[in-house]
Amino acid sequence: MKKLIEMIFSIECLIFALMVWFFLWSYTWMTNESKEDKVKSLQTYENIKIAEELIAKELNKDIKNIKLFDNRNGIELNDQKWVEEDMNCNVKTDDGKYKVYFNVKKIVDKEMNIEMYAPKNIEKLVRE
Repeated sequence: MKKLIEMIFSIECLIFALMVWFFLWSYTWMTNESKEDKVKSLQTYENIKIAEELIAKELNKDIKNIKLFDNRNGIELNDQKWVEEDMNCNVKTDDGKYKVYFNVKKIVDKEMNIEMYAPKNIEKLVRE
């Protein structure tokens, strides 16, 4: 009977240790995901700013009159991440719509070791 109690106690300790390990692993993973999301959000904000400046210069427009949208879903770029290598977008201005393709440069966040991209210059701008 005593051996049975010791065995049950050992199993309970093992289960408790596994639960603690799983909790700590989950917490660490979620924290890293949150940090990565924050880094990508900040880079997206910078990318949009750079793209707006490049487009404003190319079209000789005020930045206030330029709105950037995702090519696939038509969602304004402020609402999603925009850090991938295939960097292009739709643009709406006060005088029309454009499709813009960018040459990009690679950016690596050293702390999180995340590879992202930023617009370097306009490769092609097509009026729709």
